[in-house]
Amino acid sequence: MWDAITAAIKAVGEKYVIPLSLAVVVAIGAIIVLPEDYWMILKIGKVAFCIFIVGIVFLISVLITKIINVMNEFLVYNSNEKFYRQQYEKHTQENLRNLWESVDALSPQDRKLLLRFVKNGNKPYADGFHHFYGYDSLLESDWVVSTVMEESTTHVKKRQYKLREDIYQYLKYSLEKTGRISNFEISEE
Repeated sequence: MWDAITAAIKAVGEKYVIPLSLAVVVAIGAIIVLPEDYWMILKIGKVAFCIFIVGIVFLISVLITKIINVMNEFLVYNSNEKFYRQQYEKHTQENLRNLWESVDALSPQDRKLLLRFVKNGNKPYADGFHHFYGYDSLLESDWVVSTVMEESTTHVKKRQYKLREDIYQYLKYSLEKTGRISNFEISEE
């Protein structure tokens, strides 16, 4: 039994060495400062009074330590959250600038088509049988997905196009937050 008590005291002592040391010092100070005929010392004895003071001071110091730790965690969490929010905004602005530069590099017809996709909720755009697009066209880029709607007797395909969802969401975000999808104004004519 004494081994278990000794092990428990040792475990608490190792983990809470500073609060326990403070509690012992305060208890010894209380015994020294208080008169021999102090009512609590007379009622419960010097040893019990010393144990009582150690317990009270220990609990108060552990409670204060816990409160300080919780406050520090809260402050660190808030500062980290603010930092990550700022980093996210910075990253988003950089991505928008890159996106705008890519949109600026498109032909005027492709920029108008891109704006049309964004403003109409990315509804599919269908072309006729006779359209062939160059390699630098928006409709031939990896920004769009397409499907064959029908094929003519001469094997010319009628296709339907719409923006990839991630591109659409970025452009939509850009239009909602900044009122534009490019560094320049795009007319809808």
